Amino acid sequence: MEDKIVKTSEISVKVGLNSNNLPIRMNWTAPDGSVTNAEASALLMSIWDPKRITR
Repeated sequence: MEDKIVKTSEISVKVGLNSNNLPIRMNWTAPDGSVTNAEASALLMSIWDPKRITR
């Protein structure tokens, strides 16, 4: 597998908060996937950094 990055892409998420800073609305945009300001009801995100494993 090649390790050279030939393109980057971006997905953005906007979270609307109420006066108590609780999330009430989420919208996401992914230009490469032709998604613009689509509403979402949930989000699950996981990031793995193998260099930061503590044992």
